[in-house]
Amino acid sequence: MSDSRGWKDVIALVVVVGTVLAMSYTIGANAWWYSKEAIHDDACTLGHSFTMGLDFDLDYMNEVSLGKYAKAYKGTPPVPPGIGVLSAPFVAFFSIFDRLAGHPVIQNHSQYFGSWAFFGVGLASSFYFLFGVYLYYRALRRFIDISPVFAFLLCTGTGILFYVLMRPLMAHSFEFFNYALAFFASVQLYREQGGRQWLYALLAAVAVALAWLTRLHAIFPVLLPVVIVLGFMLTLQTYGRRVFLSKVGMYALCLVPCFTLAILLMYGIYAGPAPKLEAYGNIYSYVPVYTTLLKFVGDVLALVGSRLLLVPVILVGNSFPLWCFMPIVFFGIGGLFIHGALAMRRQGRRSLWALWVLLAFAYLIGPVSAVLLWRMPGSAYGFRYLYPLVPLGFLGFVLWRLRAGDSPGVATRVFMAVVLVASLFGTMAPVAFNSNPVWGYTQSPVNEFGLNEGVSARDNLYRTIAWLRHPSFFRVSLGYGPGFVFLPDSYPGLSHKHSFMHQNSYKQIYVMFALWGGATMLLGMHALRRREQKLAARVSAGMFLPVAGTMVLLWHGCYVYYQHRPEAASALLEQARSLKDEIAAGGVGSGPYGLRDGFSIIKTGENNVQFLYRASGAEHKLIILNAPDAGMVVLFHPDERDPMRPWWAYGFWTPGAQSW
Repeated sequence: MSDSRGWKDVIALVVVVGTVLAMSYTIGANAWWYSKEAIHDDACTLGHSFTMGLDFDLDYMNEVSLGKYAKAYKGTPPVPPGIGVLSAPFVAFFSIFDRLAGHPVIQNHSQYFGSWAFFGVGLASSFYFLFGVYLYYRALRRFIDISPVFAFLLCTGTGILFYVLMRPLMAHSFEFFNYALAFFASVQLYREQGGRQWLYALLAAVAVALAWLTRLHAIFPVLLPVVIVLGFMLTLQTYGRRVFLSKVGMYALCLVPCFTLAILLMYGIYAGPAPKLEAYGNIYSYVPVYTTLLKFVGDVLALVGSRLLLVPVILVGNSFPLWCFMPIVFFGIGGLFIHGALAMRRQGRRSLWALWVLLAFAYLIGPVSAVLLWRMPGSAYGFRYLYPLVPLGFLGFVLWRLRAGDSPGVATRVFMAVVLVASLFGTMAPVAFNSNPVWGYTQSPVNEFGLNEGVSARDNLYRTIAWLRHPSFFRVSLGYGPGFVFLPDSYPGLSHKHSFMHQNSYKQIYVMFALWGGATMLLGMHALRRREQKLAARVSAGMFLPVAGTMVLLWHGCYVYYQHRPEAASALLEQARSLKDEIAAGGVGSGPYGLRDGFSIIKTGENNVQFLYRASGAEHKLIILNAPDAGMVVLFHPDERDPMRPWWAYGFWTPGAQSW
């Protein structure tokens, strides 16, 4: 490949990765965000990570409080220990600095705030995510010409950044790595012919066992290496029965010791093959009560079957629709099944193609069933139980690209451009979700599935589009991200951060930047070393621009639709407009709206909503304070957003009164 093309990839990679990191939360922000006592899923992660990485034992009685999860069975968390296995080496290494400094976390694990051991968990989250991106890129490069920037955006477009940088103590970035390792190892198992097949069969088995240790319902990924190997063999017409059975047999044999060790670890912690959920109360009330295995499976299948009509909510709903919040899954798996259907019609080995499609569908059942059982994102970001589908999406993506050959047609180019544009949106969406202090979840109790969730992410798609369009989006998101360390103290919105700083904050952020910078350099070196490939295999600007324009118009249509829905209208804003017209008709400074040195209340509404007014000469300002819909109004009506009270007041004013 020519140096100019390689350097273009490197420059683009630095710009994209740097922008994403600078505008996203990092471990420093997490240290400020967490309370002094971790709760729920985050505490479960700390419990596993600290007992393995700080104490090097399986005694959980001295771990942090588990919030609503009572310390019932010997203090053990009600989640499996996979994340602890993966993060423990980082905790152990960084705890060396805590031991040298005499940090109290060594003796009292609940005093983790500002410690290097706590930072080790967050750094592990970023490390495994970046390693996962690298593994996906290396695997894709075995078959197609793809830029590392494209591969990076396909990964970040899944919404994983929320769990990498905002909630690193949740399991999903580690889960992302497990599936990336399984995908890479399966690709290598297909390609290798000699003794190294055993190495990659073992790596695939380790990855699948780790996936199960991280999510106990993730048993369906056992099928992933079989689906990948058979898919490539059939697509590239290299299928041989003995070869295929040999590779699958190696993988199956490697599964035995891996799952044996995983089950032994579970018994060492819980004295059983799974956490003792009954000891923690009714925290898993979304599945039928377990009596016997056959009855439980039957009850789950019946419940999932009764909710199949909710699948469109997952695909194209208005909270976290997969088509633009996890596009590699939506378009990749769609392409996979279309590829399989077309191949059954046009190629031989119909029975094998049918078997492959059925295996892929069986793999699909588990994660989708988990979402249909929960019927909510679980007070977090996106349909996070669908991350096992990411490698299946990548498989469909690469097989669709291979199907096109060296000279892809218009359909393939459009397909790749749509996936890229949607991935750009999916990358920015969690940044918007993170940096907006007004909402994550709204007070609308009933979510899109019809479940009374208490708070929900209903209409998140429309609100995300509105926030991305907001004039202050980039300024606010930069101030909320780790890029603030390079900004002057006078930068808007930074003053509150310094009150939460600890003595290691800047050091830890710089280490995080070093990790991301090093990963960027590694991907960049591969971009420079790539062999020559045909330019036709890449997404051309000629196809990217019209697709991008079309999708921007589509998102704009969604925004306009939501903006003008009756339930989105603000009655308070309409009252303020009426008052503004009344003031203009009577003359500023006259009548009941005379000159005032400061703000005074001219009207009071329900829930202590106040209409404040101030006038001086020809200048005047009318604002609504304490309005319950302030967050929505300032997003959809940015011109009425009070610049002096940007998130809790809106109204009308003359130019000279703007700064009042």
